[in-house]
Amino acid sequence: MAWITIHVGKSKWRYELAPVTIVGRHSRCDVFLALQKVPLYWLEIRWVGSRWAWRNLGDGTNTAGSGKELGRGWRTLSTG
Repeated sequence: MAWITIHVGKSKWRYELAPVTIVGRHSRCDVFLALQKVPLYWLEIRWVGSRWAWRNLGDGTNTAGSGKELGRGWRTLSTG
């Protein structure tokens, strides 16, 4: 079982991850954040081989995160 903590401004949420998790403002997202500043489809997080990885689904101008670049927009998801 894996969890992710998402920070937007001064707010933060903790969610359990499915093997593929979509984060955004759209009601069809696995992780739904009802904040106007959050894109409709913001992030995709998925289990890739032996690690968690994430990629930005929007324009990326306000998205920051760490992790090693894996190519095609994917980065490893850091723990901690």
